[in-house]
Amino acid sequence: MGACDRADAVVVPAVRELGEIMSWKPTKSSGYLGWGITLLIIGQVAYDSGQRQSFQAALRSSLWSASDDGSAWIIVGLIVSFVGLVLLVSGVVYLAQSVDYLAQREHARSMIAPPTTEVSDPDGGSPDGRS
Repeated sequence: MGACDRADAVVVPAVRELGEIMSWKPTKSSGYLGWGITLLIIGQVAYDSGQRQSFQAALRSSLWSASDDGSAWIIVGLIVSFVGLVLLVSGVVYLAQSVDYLAQREHARSMIAPPTTEVSDPDGGSPDGRS
């Protein structure tokens, strides 16, 4: 087996891998990240508001109705925060997949055509003959 055969054995899988990589399109993560952060903030504000209402209701006399204890805001805040957390984690996963995709694509391209190095003149001139 010659050196040329070994080089072909390396390039052919790289070409097939590059074709597979180029056919896959990464999912955009910015929408997931933006909505995840936004919903987390909104959910936490609603949760804190519900806790504040619940604390104030506990300090008030028993003449006030029990329906104003803030438990609805706490539940809404927890649900919205959970949805925001799921979106945020999904966005981070999609972002990581996109980074992996770019790294694999560049690795496959480097396997097909390794970068060429230019040799400069020994007297310090540039390769094209200009000083």
